[in-house]
Amino acid sequence: MNKIFKIVGIVLLLIVTFIVFGNRTSLKPFDLDEAISNGTLINMHGFITNLDSLDNFVKDIENRKDSEIEIVHYTIEGDPIIHILKYENNVIHSTLDPRHDQFGNSDVIKEEYDSIEVKEVHRNETIYKQYKLTSDNEESIFFTYELGIEETPVNEIEGSYFSTESDKTGLVELLKINDEVWVHRTYYDYNGKKVSSNGLVIISSDMLVMVDTPWTNEQTETLITLAEEHFARAFSLAFVTHAHMDRMGGIDTLLDKGINVQSSELTIVEAEKNGFAKPEFMLNENMYMPIRGKAFEFYYPGEGHAKDNMVLWLPDSKILYGACLVKSLKSKTLGSLADANIEAWPQSLVNLKERYPNADTVIPGHGEWGSSELIDHTLELLLTTEEGFNSEVFKLYVKKNDKLNEGQSEGYGAKLYEIYKLHKINVIICLAELPEYKELAMSHIAVAMGVKEKWIKERESLNQLIGSNEINDEEISTVKLFNSVLDNYIYNGL
Repeated sequence: MNKIFKIVGIVLLLIVTFIVFGNRTSLKPFDLDEAISNGTLINMHGFITNLDSLDNFVKDIENRKDSEIEIVHYTIEGDPIIHILKYENNVIHSTLDPRHDQFGNSDVIKEEYDSIEVKEVHRNETIYKQYKLTSDNEESIFFTYELGIEETPVNEIEGSYFSTESDKTGLVELLKINDEVWVHRTYYDYNGKKVSSNGLVIISSDMLVMVDTPWTNEQTETLITLAEEHFARAFSLAFVTHAHMDRMGGIDTLLDKGINVQSSELTIVEAEKNGFAKPEFMLNENMYMPIRGKAFEFYYPGEGHAKDNMVLWLPDSKILYGACLVKSLKSKTLGSLADANIEAWPQSLVNLKERYPNADTVIPGHGEWGSSELIDHTLELLLTTEEGFNSEVFKLYVKKNDKLNEGQSEGYGAKLYEIYKLHKINVIICLAELPEYKELAMSHIAVAMGVKEKWIKERESLNQLIGSNEINDEEISTVKLFNSVLDNYIYNGL
């Protein structure tokens, strides 16, 4: 009889276990990398990835457009809690799934709400952004993140330029952008030429943050001494945007001093390949993080100057640190292309420009900073390389410059002609798809040619192209239009 009771007890225990834990055992393991790639909003103890997904979801609701977002909060123990919001037919359907949390409830909670309320909340001198689901009878705060400190106690620093120089390190400079953001600049003999390199020093209330190191460990040591002397704070944290000498040549000095160095997983892989010490992996492709009341957003727009090039956005100052993905206005070349992806680079810049249209200051990896014109200039440099033609980027370039007046258009026409000489057929194909822009663009090219002999020679070349099998009927029509533009200049001059 006792044996029967034991068997019944075991069966009952198994039934209860299945009821309590059955929901968990059938779960597919949560894949963080896949979730990030799919645009899932991740909150890992205040380090936030894909924050823009939430803003897009709120905009869709404002525009009464069906939309969906997956939000994942990580517990202290490292378990994901999944929250799916789906907006459909003017109703927000909320599904909270805690089944991956080994210490939490296993019940999936489903509710419906009418709207989302977004507001700033002030607590203990810190500003938070709060997102709340609301309905007639209920409300639920589902996401909050730190924006910054109300009054950051960073005293104004006297002076806007500090430097030191020695035979061992050369010139090490600090140049002021604002009270809290400074450019550090160092120099290195590269291929027989002295090349400057930019990084950032960011000042918070009680610490310094370095973004990219100088070229060498010795220069990094000098920079640390210079900055800590003038800013009366110590470096506690550093970020590396990609694995080249001008970004992380001083990493050994940082690690020796116990400074926490972080980068993306891809940069760690490239760092090992290039013989550098490994930073700690903390940066996802699209990560927002508050650091001592300062907002940092790291973004990976795609390959370009390097496979792993990330950028930093400082929303409080509207400063975009483009590192080597972006070239200064004085740059005549794209610099080192040893690890570059010329084909992908233009689209990465378009991604950058679309993501940060309100950037007031854009800081390149080398040379002087300026406005978002630096991104446009880098695009122009790419379009005038043999490998760098991108049809969508070219069409954007033509549309952007279509309204220039005569005094402004000379440089554009010369650049357009340069692109045309390198990528004639691609340019014709693109212009065929831009009926309202193509005639003016052709006129710019013809004016840039400048002399009758070139117009005649180009018309002959275009006639040969019409007789080939390289272009379709619409593109042939575009070539004939260009011929008529050339005829006008041949017979009437400029």
